[in-house]
Parts: sequence; C-alpha cells; structure tokens
Amino acid sequence: MTILQIYSRGSGQLVNHDKSAIFYSSNCTDVMKQEFSETMHIVQEALAERYLGLPTALGRSINDVFEYMLSKLKGLIGGWSEKNMSSAAKEVLIKSVAQSIPTYPMSCFKIPIETC
Repeated sequence: MTILQIYSRGSGQLVNHDKSAIFYSSNCTDVMKQEFSETMHIVQEALAERYLGLPTALGRSINDVFEYMLSKLKGLIGGWSEKNMSSAAKEVLIKSVAQSIPTYPMSCFKIPIETC
C-alpha cells in the first residue's frame, strides 16, 4: 500500500490527477520520470509554474523572479497618487502595503539585496 493510499484511507481525500502536476529534480533521469508518471497517473510536468504566487523553482536570475513584487507595488502606488488623499493617508497606505507584499515571499525565499 502506498503512502497516498494510506493517507486517502485515513483522511478521505483523493489525489485529483487532472489538476496535479509533477516537479522533478534535475537529478532525475528520464527513466525515473517515466516510471513515476506511470505509477502516479500524472503526466503533466510543472516547469515554470507558480504555486501560491511563488515560483516553483528559482533559476540563475533570481532578481527577475521577484520583479513582480516591485511592479505590483509601483502599480498600486501609481494609482493612489491620483486619488484625493492627504499625504499622511498615502504614507500609511504605502507603508502598510510595502510591508505586506513581500512578507510571504520573504518567509519562503531569501530575497536578493538588489530587489530589497
């Protein structure tokens, strides 16, 4: 009995093979990938996908991976500058959002100095 079958029996949850994807290490051979895909009945391979808004794998260009945080922050701030808010209200809004956007990615990855 496999681990997933034991888990399924205990929790009542099943793997949705249509929504599932596999992420392989670069150390896996093609034979290993083929065997595992056939065993699990999951053919989709997760390559450059995101999970919970974070990349599934970091490449050599780490700065590019976290560029979305900067562009998201700039887009939000740009939209607020046109609204009729006091400078104090804008400051509080910027500080709260500027601190909340990178919180989750920073809990999972070491963000590059250049991005910070």
